[in-house]
Amino acid sequence: MANRTSNFVCQQCGYSQVGWAGRCPNCGSWGSLVETIEAINKRKVKSEKHKEL
Repeated sequence: MANRTSNFVCQQCGYSQVGWAGRCPNCGSWGSLVETIEAINKRKVKSEKHKEL
């Protein structure tokens, strides 16, 4: 099952952050942060059991 994560990317400088803000903290541009959503595929990995001889 895929989970989703969202980041906010500045359209002026490309800076990425987790939360929305009215102004980009990197370049100072107002209203340039746009939400991008990515799917994250998390799979459980089974570990191998080691047998002693």
